[in-house]
Amino acid sequence: MSPILGLFTVLGLAGAPAPLPEGVELPIRVAVAVFVVGVDSIDEATGHYEATLDVVQRWTDPGAAFDRATEGTDRVELSGGAADEKLATLWTPQSQFRNMVGDPDSRSSGLRVFSDGRVEHVQRVHGTFAFPLDLARFPFDSQSLALEIASPVYTARQVVLVHTEEDNDRSGIDPRASLPEWAFSDSAFHSGIFRGWNGATYTELVSSITATRDTAAYVPSLFAPLAVILLLPLLCLWVRTEVHERVNWVVTALFALVALNFSVSLEYPALGVESAFMRLFWYGYAGQGAVLLIILFFYNEGPFLDALGHDLADEITDYLAWSVPVLFMMAVSNVVLSIAV
Repeated sequence: MSPILGLFTVLGLAGAPAPLPEGVELPIRVAVAVFVVGVDSIDEATGHYEATLDVVQRWTDPGAAFDRATEGTDRVELSGGAADEKLATLWTPQSQFRNMVGDPDSRSSGLRVFSDGRVEHVQRVHGTFAFPLDLARFPFDSQSLALEIASPVYTARQVVLVHTEEDNDRSGIDPRASLPEWAFSDSAFHSGIFRGWNGATYTELVSSITATRDTAAYVPSLFAPLAVILLLPLLCLWVRTEVHERVNWVVTALFALVALNFSVSLEYPALGVESAFMRLFWYGYAGQGAVLLIILFFYNEGPFLDALGHDLADEITDYLAWSVPVLFMMAVSNVVLSIAV
């Protein structure tokens, strides 16, 4: 199955576009509701999330109407293969997920056709979707897990996707849906228009839920190790020990910072070297370099210390012992507050 056909079969049936229903004012309004049953994973390395969704589409087609007295009911309800077979005989908006990655992992279908021509197509879909990853405020960030639904077969003059108050009542996220390190809130919808390859305009409806990161979960794995690594070189200015011991401390902290930096970059490649959080690492490198120079020049016996004089050197080291940590902590605090607030 080609990717395009696979997308068409998610929310409608593949094939050439059927003639528009007769006796219906254009554009045909297709109401869409989305309920998130669960989110299985959020992959920040690829910008993908895996979820199970219930998607409901509603429209009116006079050609689907039937006589209540003859059928003995005011609606026909079908599921599974029977729903797909019936749907193949009806007009559908041929909607698709624009941001689905590959084919759906699973899909089940349900259909209600009312005697007055109203059609309600319900599907449960499990798949992987791309979302706009924004780590500017990592790890105090929230991500918008988007679902982009479009009808690329019919132009905006023929079909428009809408979200009504009734659809709003049927949309949202299951309160039992959860992931470690993430909390979810209700969905939001907005409509848009995009330009197709043929120059025509088409409508889309974007549903999104907000995933808020649990910052406290990163204290033992990220904040605590980073704080220890950043503070260790500063302690070298206070303790009474040999020069080589001070240098060993700084070099050990430097290697630890490199290892943690590599680990974070590998797990969160979208952060980039210029992101706010990564500035903490650059400040760490600068602070460790400054402390190493102070140790080599002001604590190490040599020509520089002899030329400067021990009394003056002692006054300078007393000043640097509190000024360097204060300036360093102010710089780090400024970065953290700029992300958190």
